[in-house]
Amino acid sequence: MKNILLAILFFMHWFEALLYTEPHIKALREGNYFLKNKKYDQAETEYRRALDLKSPYPQAYYNLGVKSQVLNKYDEAITNYNQSLKNLKDKKEIAHAYHNIGNSYMKKQEWANAIQAYKQALKKNPTDMDTKYNLAYAQLKLKKKQEQQEQQPQNQPKDQDKKQDKNQDKKDDSKDKTPPNQKKEEQQKNDKLSKEQMQRILNALNSQDQKANEKMKQANKESNMFEIEKDW
Repeated sequence: MKNILLAILFFMHWFEALLYTEPHIKALREGNYFLKNKKYDQAETEYRRALDLKSPYPQAYYNLGVKSQVLNKYDEAITNYNQSLKNLKDKKEIAHAYHNIGNSYMKKQEWANAIQAYKQALKKNPTDMDTKYNLAYAQLKLKKKQEQQEQQPQNQPKDQDKKQDKNQDKKDDSKDKTPPNQKKEEQQKNDKLSKEQMQRILNALNSQDQKANEKMKQANKESNMFEIEKDW
């Protein structure tokens, strides 16, 4: 009889603990519910309430970053992710935050900042293949940007600019007699080369992992690069 009573008391204690949820966790979960249902204002309200109930609360800042990123508010997203990084302890959670910071910089076409964020993510989670792919892509974009800048002529005095621009226009009109079909073929050739360069980078990054390599070869759509990785 005594054992039965103890079992009942234990069950009641367990059931009470199950029903009880700390207020800040409840607010966070409600925010997640609203976020998943695209009710962004309500989601932010709940995340802010969670922060009022518990400080610091890095998971709430992280999810505010997710909300901002979904709404294409990338500067705001980066700020919130950085706030979460001040108190995150788990390596994978830190890697997720840096990964999403990198994604936000990618959307802003700030390739150098994206590269730094992805490198920080890989320090915490070296096996994350999505981050490796995004890093390779950002490095390729930065390289192409630098090459374009190097090809641009140096600044010249304004008076000479106007004269040379007019003369150059005349020369271009007289010399540029390349058939349209040939121009199109050349453009396609250049595009193909860029893809080959990116593939070489990806292969180098994943030479030690055959399964990951196969995954990388399939990941050829830019739309797959900017997934929101996680919410609490």
